[in-house]
Amino acid sequence: MCIATIAAPAWAQPAATGTPGGQLRGEIGLTFNVLRYEGETSRAGFGVDVSRTIGQPGNDVSVQIAGDLGVSYFAGASDATYTYSGATQTSLMGGIRLVVRGRSKATLFAQALAGAMRCCSETDAATMFGVGVDVPVSGRRVNLRLQADVPVVFFKAGVNDDGTAYDAGHDFGFRVNVGLAIALGGR
Repeated sequence: MCIATIAAPAWAQPAATGTPGGQLRGEIGLTFNVLRYEGETSRAGFGVDVSRTIGQPGNDVSVQIAGDLGVSYFAGASDATYTYSGATQTSLMGGIRLVVRGRSKATLFAQALAGAMRCCSETDAATMFGVGVDVPVSGRRVNLRLQADVPVVFFKAGVNDDGTAYDAGHDFGFRVNVGLAIALGGR
């Protein structure tokens, strides 16, 4: 008896899990943001995030892997110890997003990300926790995204602009995002 193994064409394979219809779903978000950090508020900012469904534990719940790039510009802000004159804070993070699609048209999500934030020639480890809502504006492919994030930056000991030393620690921020989320693949 001879057993042969060949690759089956895509149409002959079972549907992948992830979303109804079997297609794995991805998404790209393009947002404007405002970041409040160390007592200062950014003048402008933008963000790009991408996600892809990696599991669907329930009919209305999916788990996604997510990546986030955020850039916030601080124009001329300063305090007694640190100057943000023209500083740009950049974050690059990845993690998990939990998405809940109920009976309403809106989609809710919560995410936990980890990565790094860079500002003023320093790069520090960071985490970011966020929640948001996507509301359809054009069929099921384009959504208005409203999102709030709390970044936590873990900094190393160093010296301020005025020469005073500071210990290692962490700072919290608050970021608000408004923009579009565009579905990629099936939904």
